[in-house]
Amino acid sequence: MTVRQVEQASRRIAEAEGDRKFFISNGWLTQIENGASEPSICKLFSLSAIYNVGINELMRIYNVDADESDKYNAIAIPGNRLPS
Repeated sequence: MTVRQVEQASRRIAEAEGDRKFFISNGWLTQIENGASEPSICKLFSLSAIYNVGINELMRIYNVDADESDKYNAIAIPGNRLPS
């Protein structure tokens, strides 16, 4: 898929959502590919739909594993620590 095709696909998603935050310009995608930028949750959603990849899998590229959120519940409240 070309950068231009990704841009066009994201434009359709943004229009369907009625929210430009889902749009991915070719310049922004280049920044992502070069590691100069990280996607917002809306752009990550668009990339997930465009590439037909689970959003959790894309999040792992940025060292975020949604499946690990339970282990952080204990420290979300002040005074609690990570379980051993």
